[in-house]
Amino acid sequence: MFARVVVSGVLALLIAACSSPAPSTYRATGDLCGRVDQAGLTATLGKLVASKPGPVTPGGLVTQQTCTLQYGEPAARIPVEVSIQLATNGGSVADYYQGLRKVAQTDGQLTPVPGLGQDAYAYTNGIGPHLVAYDRNLYLSYAVVTGALPPEKVPPGIDAAEVTSARATMAALAE
Repeated sequence: MFARVVVSGVLALLIAACSSPAPSTYRATGDLCGRVDQAGLTATLGKLVASKPGPVTPGGLVTQQTCTLQYGEPAARIPVEVSIQLATNGGSVADYYQGLRKVAQTDGQLTPVPGLGQDAYAYTNGIGPHLVAYDRNLYLSYAVVTGALPPEKVPPGIDAAEVTSARATMAALAE
């Protein structure tokens, strides 16, 4: 009887493990701007006033795409550039991410962002706050351009808004 219970328990664990969904891969969309989550960005940066999707640029093993957004009041527009690079054919972007991370370290201190993809970091330079993440075949970056604004016009909470938007955008790209 004990052996039957143990075997049944092991079998249940094996079935559960086998039935877990495999991690999804991310895919390009015709309009990246339509997939970028706006809620956190709008709450922090102000009203979305312009949105311009870039073309999907297939490049062999990598597909690239951009989205340029503008927020805020006329006297203090805040551009945001969101870009993705997607490895095709089941590839990973880990090496690409690590290489660009080394370059970003020369531009200032990187702050780890736990819980966003397989790895993520944030940094601020003369342009403004940046967020970079990678997960499986997706490299995602945000750049909020605040460098030309007077300090009193730079809204607080940009880093958190980038993370919130990135998390929801990644979920939308995995659908």
